[in-house]
Amino acid sequence: MSITISSPKYVNVILPLAVPKNYTYKVPSSMCGDIEFGKRVEVPLRNRAYSAIIVETMNEVNVNYKAKDIRAVIDKEPIITERQYDLWKWMAKYYCCTVGEVMMVALPSGLKLTSETKLIISPDFDEDYSDFDEMEYLIAEAISIQNELTIDQVKDITDRKVVYPYIRKLLDRRVLYIKEELRSKYKPKQITVVALSDSYQDTEASINVAFERIGKSELQHKALLSFYKLYRQQNEVSKAALMELSGVSSAVIKGLEKKGILDIYKKEISRLTITDVINEAVMPPLSTQQIDAIATIKEAWEEKETCLIHGITGSGKTRVYMELMQEYLGKGKQVLYLLPEIALTSQIVNRLEAVFGDRIVLYHSRLNQHERVEIWNAVLHEAKILVGARSSLLLPYRNIGLIIVDEEHDGSYKQHDPSPRYNARDTASVIASQFGAKVLLGSATPSLESYFNAKLGKYGLTELRQRHSKVA
Repeated sequence: MSITISSPKYVNVILPLAVPKNYTYKVPSSMCGDIEFGKRVEVPLRNRAYSAIIVETMNEVNVNYKAKDIRAVIDKEPIITERQYDLWKWMAKYYCCTVGEVMMVALPSGLKLTSETKLIISPDFDEDYSDFDEMEYLIAEAISIQNELTIDQVKDITDRKVVYPYIRKLLDRRVLYIKEELRSKYKPKQITVVALSDSYQDTEASINVAFERIGKSELQHKALLSFYKLYRQQNEVSKAALMELSGVSSAVIKGLEKKGILDIYKKEISRLTITDVINEAVMPPLSTQQIDAIATIKEAWEEKETCLIHGITGSGKTRVYMELMQEYLGKGKQVLYLLPEIALTSQIVNRLEAVFGDRIVLYHSRLNQHERVEIWNAVLHEAKILVGARSSLLLPYRNIGLIIVDEEHDGSYKQHDPSPRYNARDTASVIASQFGAKVLLGSATPSLESYFNAKLGKYGLTELRQRHSKVA
């Protein structure tokens, strides 16, 4: 644990670079009162500026170079915790990389700034400058006129060396965006939807006219009958569902569009949209098998940090997870529920949100830079349930009590590029050790190493061998 000095003369910082050591900078007397572990500061390095994180404060240093001055303190409050920094150091050592590389992977883009970072005006900004100070106005107006500027260019235009604090405020207020973040690899999920054209809305007369226009086409007749059947069950009919029910090809449905009976169009849908959510947020009763499994897990946790639940598909592992999550929430602890791919597990997310409601925070690839920063800050202020993929482990937890690694055998828990090339399952154990928390690994087909550790007695082990009639 680092010791914070009340009026430090020097600080050691982590730079967002693959450098083998931390760098030392001098603290100007005017900034001494703002210096604190975990805050970002603007520092110069080789004719460039970076936002670095303070990890140590000192009154004396022994370095063979003249320490440069910090240019500005960016944050009012620390953005990382000391336990988080300890985790970064462990990851750097264990996975053979630098702490700066871990920092680059862990921090959201909105918290990483360099002199070459490109800034653009948010498309949602309404050009209301009324509550801006002079420097904020100059920066926002310059970027608006030029379309995009690097931080170095902002410094040149404003003739100011220190601009990071102003840029942070504009990012927080969603006036600016970091351009790199907008070039997202995320592609929205789309479905092809089939609807009645305006001329053939659902009245008896229009239905008769539609069938008359089809004439003797047996396949189109079959397709239209299937459409009306689906249309009466749901508001929107997907092309895939219509083809499956009717057994006709895409060309047949296209023929109905050419005749002006149906409209076909693309619709973007969320991978996590909650539909048909249970109104009553009450978990289904536990089966005898699930009750026994929970008892075994708790017994194992008395001596061991990690327990493996080996349950066949449909045995109700999720219901066991939810029961234990409820208990740890009752203790005032944070819970992390790791999933292999957040975009492919909407069914599980729906169940969790039906039970836990707005206590759940989702952390996934579709979030923009502002949402990622908001979640980062929410976790710092002890948001209770985090549901997400591998990178959720790197959020700044303060009081975590339970980590669930669902489908622990899945290969996506291993990061291959860039560094650190970490395994989320193993890293979860390190975080649990830091907080005195517990880890629950779950799978119908456990990884060889987890099952071996369980049989060896290093992990606890419980098994669900029977399918549950009302799976949760």
